[in-house]
Amino acid sequence: MGKRYKIPPLVEALCEFYFQGSHWDDAVPGLLYEKIKPSYPQRRQLEQVGVKINLSAESESITKKRGQPRIQFVSDDKSRLVQMAKDLLVVNHLKPYPQFEKWEPDIEAVLKEYVSLTQPSGIARFGVRYINNIVLPYTSVRMEDYFRIYPQLPEAVGRSHGPFMLRIEIPVKTTGHRFLATFGNSAPQAPDTLSFMLDLYDIYDGGMPLECKNIRNEIRIAHDNVETVFENSITDKLRDLFEEVKNGDSNNGKS
Repeated sequence: MGKRYKIPPLVEALCEFYFQGSHWDDAVPGLLYEKIKPSYPQRRQLEQVGVKINLSAESESITKKRGQPRIQFVSDDKSRLVQMAKDLLVVNHLKPYPQFEKWEPDIEAVLKEYVSLTQPSGIARFGVRYINNIVLPYTSVRMEDYFRIYPQLPEAVGRSHGPFMLRIEIPVKTTGHRFLATFGNSAPQAPDTLSFMLDLYDIYDGGMPLECKNIRNEIRIAHDNVETVFENSITDKLRDLFEEVKNGDSNNGKS
């Protein structure tokens, strides 16, 4: 159990699975919908469109390429959703986010139904991702007062800087996992504030397909990695703004 906050910065958590060898036909989305309909009663379809660019010495052309549609199932309060396609399953949780311990059973239940219907040969990779939007009630701050990850400039050019985006791959000790952290400005949500996006993404890509029956422990490892990086990316001064929940207090969130 990690730290808890009354005002957590999390805006979206997701757990995504990329399978191989799934048995798929057009009936699968409807069958999954019937299984999870009590929790995700709203259904919609998203068309996936990409762009293909062809270049040659004589000419160039840009064509749209239609991908496989992605089906979404959404809870009535729109805080939870499931996305699926062939060899793909994504379980999302938006605000208000409870705790991982309360969200984890949803992930397991949907994953179990998808695997039962499609019988994949394995999980090629999966990821656990937490996207945070951190709002500071100031127009200017010293980054090191609130963050342990931040841009550092040579003294000769001064310490002040404008908008930025950092993308860092962080070594983790767990076999098969790698970690990406993205940190940068985001659009201010109110006047006289600063907003920052901290996107933490643990990816399991162990080289060999992971058996579905072994996934539970790896999901927990991925979540623990996210929580560890998050807590080591911020300072106590920022925790005070999130209103850390102490022992005996009520709890409203965080990962």
